[in-house]
Amino acid sequence: MIDPDGSPRSAWDFLLAIFTIALVIYVPVLIGLYSSALQCVFVAGHTPESADEPHAPPQPQSAVQFMTLTNMAFLFDIILNFLTGVRQYNPETGMIEYCYNLKTVATQYASTWLALDVVSCLPVECILNAAGVTHSYNAGHLNRLLKVFGLRRRAHGDPFRLINHIPFIRRNFNYSLRLVVVSASMLLLGLHYFACGLWLVLRLQDFPANTWPVELNLLDPYPIVFQCWTWSVFAVTSAMIGLGYGSYPPQTFPEAVLWTVEMMVMAGGFAVVNGFVLSAILEFLASKARYKAKLMQVRREVERRRLPVDIQDKVLRFYELKHVENVQDAAVFMNELAPALRLEVALATVGGWLNRIPVLASNQQLLQRASLLVERQAAPEGQLIAIPGTPHDQMLFITKGYADLYMVTDVGEVLIDTLVAGDSFGEASLLPVPALDQLPSRLRDVWSNSCFSTHSWPVLFSLRALSNCSLAMLDAQKFQDLVQEYEGAEAELHRLGQHHATVLDALPQLEQLWSAAIAFNPQTDQ
Repeated sequence: MIDPDGSPRSAWDFLLAIFTIALVIYVPVLIGLYSSALQCVFVAGHTPESADEPHAPPQPQSAVQFMTLTNMAFLFDIILNFLTGVRQYNPETGMIEYCYNLKTVATQYASTWLALDVVSCLPVECILNAAGVTHSYNAGHLNRLLKVFGLRRRAHGDPFRLINHIPFIRRNFNYSLRLVVVSASMLLLGLHYFACGLWLVLRLQDFPANTWPVELNLLDPYPIVFQCWTWSVFAVTSAMIGLGYGSYPPQTFPEAVLWTVEMMVMAGGFAVVNGFVLSAILEFLASKARYKAKLMQVRREVERRRLPVDIQDKVLRFYELKHVENVQDAAVFMNELAPALRLEVALATVGGWLNRIPVLASNQQLLQRASLLVERQAAPEGQLIAIPGTPHDQMLFITKGYADLYMVTDVGEVLIDTLVAGDSFGEASLLPVPALDQLPSRLRDVWSNSCFSTHSWPVLFSLRALSNCSLAMLDAQKFQDLVQEYEGAEAELHRLGQHHATVLDALPQLEQLWSAAIAFNPQTDQ
């Protein structure tokens, strides 16, 4: 059986979604502008025969090949659907589960989408040809349009997920802008259908005198499909935006009816799209206004405090980065989620990183609760993330960007490594500090002769953002308060804390690092 969410099935669904959209665009062109087929697509081969119509060109070979290809793909999809697992609600667990039982899968598919899939794949054009219909106007392809109703049932095929495959839209467009893209696409599709319909209405009447295709000499000597379609789109677009029918009013009753329907439908659609565009613009402007108001508030505060210019710049760049990375929105987003869903999101976001910590990897409940304590933060380029001499009060993960790790010495900083997305820093902050009398002698001597707190490990290395960084931070105090509820985990952390003290005591540069951390000044050591 095939996994319904696996990569092969997802790629297949996406391909069928592309085929469906292509059919939705091409079928009206085939019906409205090309002459009727005299052969079924399955037997036409590379030499399709079309009816001899003076005002419609014969079908191209590519049309027959495309219709054959898509029909075979959708027939093959019917077979795959009988072999693809389905999602079912399990009342005992209250969760959606996958079912791969062949009988269950076949029963569910046969009772839902099978009829639509079979009808949309029927070779109606072959049936019409067998019945001797010579002027069907390719109406036998209309059943292919039923495929559009199956778009949303495909997990990877609805319009919003389709445009998500475009990297630029996925990265830069919010919901409002994506709504504009989808609604504008639907509006353009409506224009396309009315354009093909307008040409078909005139073609059915053999293009009466004084109609716009005759006046524009589009039929002499032979109609060119793209040129005819372009003029037809121009006509319906003019009607949509309120310019009327242009220089050539409708000459027949059917044409007038179509014009009237098109004006009402497309004018309404045009107004809806304009509304979505205006809503997206207002949302963008409101966001910018909130950002500018916050920045003005920050500027007033730093000026009131009479901060040095370089620190003012750091504060402003920090708030600018928080706005770009949506740090505040992320916190609001998490707080608004239901507790169970919040836990799932937290585990999916930081669970993999926290699982590297042995004490969390061995206790899943503690891992789950710790993941809810992780918060997002940002650090602009050049900002100190960890300052030597300060208490180790948080463990952090680099989620985006680069940060340089330096060893502080009496003569300056020495670059040790460059951390990238996925790297962590400050694991020692989660470890309790043994009592002074339990520390190794060398470490106890340097600690007792310094001004460092004995409740937290001191930061001995500096970490500076090499580029704009996004961070995930776990507060050490909150974590230690949480661990107190788990005796086994607390005992393991105490053991690791004692081991960390032994490691520090064995460092050859311990005294040098300690004295450099004491003397480090973040305002001058930049």
